[in-house]
Amino acid sequence: MRPIKVGGQRLEALLTNEADLAFRWRVRAILAYLDPRPGDEILDCGCGLGFYLMALSRLASCRLYGLDHDLQSLLFAQRQVRGALVGPCLGDVYHLPYADGRFDKVLLSEVLEHLDDDEAGLREVWRVLRPGGMLVVTVPHCDYPFLYDPVNWVCERLLRRPIRSGPLAGAWMDHRRLYRQADLAELLCQANFVITESRTLTSCCFPFTHNVVYGIGKGLLQGSKLPHLLLDEVDRFHPEASRREPWNPMTWFIRAVDWIDQFNLGESSRSRFVNIAVKARKP
Repeated sequence: MRPIKVGGQRLEALLTNEADLAFRWRVRAILAYLDPRPGDEILDCGCGLGFYLMALSRLASCRLYGLDHDLQSLLFAQRQVRGALVGPCLGDVYHLPYADGRFDKVLLSEVLEHLDDDEAGLREVWRVLRPGGMLVVTVPHCDYPFLYDPVNWVCERLLRRPIRSGPLAGAWMDHRRLYRQADLAELLCQANFVITESRTLTSCCFPFTHNVVYGIGKGLLQGSKLPHLLLDEVDRFHPEASRREPWNPMTWFIRAVDWIDQFNLGESSRSRFVNIAVKARKP
């Protein structure tokens, strides 16, 4: 996998605590594809807890907008952006509360797989982009590495169906589908986008990553159910609080993750990946 360079040391500093290697590579790809410029109006459609908005607010002088269907996630995101968020909005991708041609760039990261009608969602995003505007999309790859989600990898092959909810859901958590690169390209073309770049992301990852980080860790982080001395080492929103004390087990966990990440660098002949990232424009 070719290195993605954007944001330099400031970006890598924001990723210091990131335990999910797939998320690390999504962040790098998204920021490289968005190529934020001063004055850009950028919509994070399905912003979730707001990491991308936080990163953009620290790395570029943009006008940032976040939309999500979950109020608690939206409120959490608003706190992370420290006043740089122009318009936090509760809503859904099928009925965006914005005028035609409103935005320079739109981000759809890990959203399409949740939609019953992914093409309808893309067409609504197409509407709010200005002509020549840029769309950045990431989705989960259907041929994910075994170690990323061993439980579903086995279930898909033995039971012919994945686990979609609960702590064992992994790569299929609340997802309607996973994607192949060619299928995503066809979907974007059907929605009248022109693809300018596409790549697969993350072939090597920590075992049971999704189950550990999202099935367990996300709830602990949001609920502050572990001591801060432990949580600070893996809190992606406040990497500056990390101390990397040698006695802290979270420190060694992150170091193990960092060691594995070296195998994601450089060209690779691997065929299994966690994500697909695409940059496309509205003609």
